[in-house]
This record gives sequence, structure tokens and C-alpha cells, in this order.
Amino acid sequence: SRNVTNDARSLRVTDQNERPCCILTLVGTTMMSPGGRALLHFDFDENLLLRGNSINESLIPCHQVAACLCGEDRACYEDGSSRRTKSYMFDMAHSNVEAGCTDSISLSLALPLNCPCTLSTDLAEVSIICKVELTVDKATGGDGYDVLKLELPCKVVHGTADDEGEHDEEEGNVYVTSRMYRQSSHEKHSNDQSDEVITPDVRHDITMLSLNTIENM
Repeated sequence: SRNVTNDARSLRVTDQNERPCCILTLVGTTMMSPGGRALLHFDFDENLLLRGNSINESLIPCHQVAACLCGEDRACYEDGSSRRTKSYMFDMAHSNVEAGCTDSISLSLALPLNCPCTLSTDLAEVSIICKVELTVDKATGGDGYDVLKLELPCKVVHGTADDEGEHDEEEGNVYVTSRMYRQSSHEKHSNDQSDEVITPDVRHDITMLSLNTIENM
């Protein structure tokens, strides 16, 4: 599987009035491979969200988090326009949040093995997106809810630099080992001629025996 230790980012999610809702950390969503998995972590800790010099700042209560991996194919035309020809829904997850009680929630999303890769040409485009939705109290107060939406592009490729590097390194190790083995065998053969079992005389006798066997058949 792909190494995602360097593919992590954190976002401070706020509503239209800049009231904080959570810290969203995404791991493995920037670049993915078919069959890969991404992690989304929502942190509702007030100590992380409320800035020390913002006395009047308060959290906006969150009631539900949801996320999905989706995509679409688009046909591109000469006039610069495009039309959606196919849509995908690869995976989705959601969880309820108890405002004031829930400290954090994690969601996991996966791409299927037959997931198409990101593509961009003059004739067609394939894009994959991670969509996140948070259901929160209305910014204006009163009954009802608002939905905070995020759309984060994901680049999906069949192989990654990390995978190719590991593969090249393994091939290099095999090559070096094979070369060392051949060199060691050559040195042993050069330094110790007594180890050679089939001498020229023995080879000649075997050849003549084979010829005689063929003639007598």
C-alpha cells in the first residue's frame, strides 16, 4: 500500500461568520490509488478551536459529519464547454455528533480496485473529489440547520512515487546481489582450478561416447 505519512493536512472549519466548528485532518486524500483508503478526523476540542485572544468567540454546535469519495466523467468540446457523461459514488460515511460531548470522530473512505484514474485531455476529463458536509446550527439563530460543505480534489493514479521508488530499490538489490554472486563465482573459478570437474579431456570423452551411442542406434 502507498505511504501516506506525508499526505496529511489540517483545516480549521468555520461558518460564514467565522465561528469555528472543528479541526478537520485529512490523511491520504491528496493523492490516492485504486484500492486505497483515506482517513478524515474531526476534532471538536475547544482548546484547539478557540484562540486565546478571542474572548467573544464561541463554537458553533455540530450535529452530524458526513463524507464521500465521488467523481465524474466529462466530455470536452472545441468551444471550451463540457458535459457530464457519467458520475461515480465510490464510498460514503457519516456519524452523528453530540454537541458539547463528542471530542472527536474519525471516518474512513476507500476507493474500489476498478476506480478510474484522474484524466485531463482535450477530449475528456475524469475527476475524483472528496466531499465533506457538516450539519451545524443556523448561523442566524432560530430553528433549523446549516450545512457546511467542502470539496477537496483527489488525484488518483495507478502508481505513486513512493511505490515506484520501493520497486526500483528492490530491483536494484536483486541486480547487485546477482552481480556479486557472479563476480564471486568467477573469482572462485579463477583462483581454484581444481574445482573444475569437467576438464577438456573429460568433455572430449563424453562427446565421443555420445557419437558412438548415436551410430549404434
